[in-house]
Amino acid sequence: MSLQKTYTIVYGNNVTNVTLHYCDETKQSGSFAIYQFVVLFAVPGTLMVVCYTYVIRELWRSTRNMQALTNSVR
Repeated sequence: MSLQKTYTIVYGNNVTNVTLHYCDETKQSGSFAIYQFVVLFAVPGTLMVVCYTYVIRELWRSTRNMQALTNSVR
């Protein structure tokens, strides 16, 4: 389990003050970083590539079919 340290910084001018609360993790697990990479980047990216591949392949096939149909009419 990682220990978290928090600290607060207040920014302001004569009209407005903004308080920011920061969390600072002193220890981060390598396995958690790999998990985040896989869940947030690798799996969605792979799924997107696969889906776009099917869409592009289907559009390419329909274009070939359309050309074949229009050429045979003449």
